[in-house]
Amino acid sequence: MRRALAIVAGLAAVAGWFFLVRPVALGGPTGYVMVRGVSMNPKYHSYDLVLTRHQSRYHPGDIVAYHVPKGQPGEGIIV
Repeated sequence: MRRALAIVAGLAAVAGWFFLVRPVALGGPTGYVMVRGVSMNPKYHSYDLVLTRHQSRYHPGDIVAYHVPKGQPGEGIIV
């Protein structure tokens, strides 16, 4: 019985990862950004890992992550 529960819990964890936090590079819905520097303080600090998702629209005050033309990740706030 205990083994069956462990298997079910493991399958649930894999399913959760697959549908919720699988990286975009693997066809999933979630992006990952590593914060570098102090520009996002106090909300995020250097080396924080931030999970991102594409939204159909954004509003003033939303924190967004995007790639600048050089391909270097940059973070910002829509104002």
